[in-house]
Amino acid sequence: MTARTAAPGEAMLRDHLEYPRGRGELARSPHSGAAGGAACGDLLRISVQVVGPRVVEAGFEAQGCAAAQAAGSAAVELARGAPLLEAAL
Repeated sequence: MTARTAAPGEAMLRDHLEYPRGRGELARSPHSGAAGGAACGDLLRISVQVVGPRVVEAGFEAQGCAAAQAAGSAAVELARGAPLLEAAL
């Protein structure tokens, strides 16, 4: 019997599932967007607070599978502190 080798990114996925960053929509944020998949019923809403050219805060709400939850957390982590146009990619 051989030990299972973790797939690339599996540790990061697990980390975002266990310790989500920015869960919860930002109450005072006028900027938000949502996307989902009709096939599986996932829904992800991301809200950002922008000051000048940068995203100063971000939050998310997700309904659906573990991948949607982790994706919301990772997107928020990447967006925080980033220039607005970079965060939009």
